[in-house]
Amino acid sequence: MWRDVVCDVCGLRYRDFRAESQPTFKEAYDIMIERARKLAAQGDYSKPARRHAVLGFMHEWKRQAWAEHVAECEHYAGLEVAA
Repeated sequence: MWRDVVCDVCGLRYRDFRAESQPTFKEAYDIMIERARKLAAQGDYSKPARRHAVLGFMHEWKRQAWAEHVAECEHYAGLEVAA
């Protein structure tokens, strides 16, 4: 499970991780609404964003930020070992 994941380098837990650029629920909802408006302008109408869709969007955003965090930690740990 994601809540049990820990960064091997710095020891930060995924559950406690918050990306600096991670949007709040309202910001994520607004992003999704704006995307829906752009698609509607092109003639592609879809359902409005619902709560589970916004939460899924936020989770995916956090997973990507977590992957970047782990890669950055591994990169800097590799530099310290090499030095």
